[in-house]
Amino acid sequence: MERIVEQTLLYDFYGELLNEHQRGVYEDAVFNDLSLSEIADEYGISRQGVHDLIKRVSNTLEGYESKLHLVEKFMDTKVYICRFRAFKIPLCPISDILLSQGIFFGFKEFMFYNILNFINLIPISLLPSFIPA
Repeated sequence: MERIVEQTLLYDFYGELLNEHQRGVYEDAVFNDLSLSEIADEYGISRQGVHDLIKRVSNTLEGYESKLHLVEKFMDTKVYICRFRAFKIPLCPISDILLSQGIFFGFKEFMFYNILNFINLIPISLLPSFIPA
């Protein structure tokens, strides 16, 4: 099950970088659960050709991830959001805007925006006197 989720995430992030033929064969194999024979008949290639293409596409998608780390950043951000929501801490408006538009950023930026937001939620009377209001 975990492998299917991984393949789906990789395809969601990097699938548009594949050509139409690669996308079609990969979708049929992974998402439509067609056999190698069914795919081979549909595209007019051998079963070995289908197998090789699926392997090559999987390696290509994993290669993109090893260089760009978009899925990793997405999963990290998802974990941080879950942790913030578990503590009932609202996300800062800029985080909500960026996330709703599908823009993900690293841990440091996420924490920076949300710690600033959390500090702004604290009533001024509770701030230590050395912190300017």
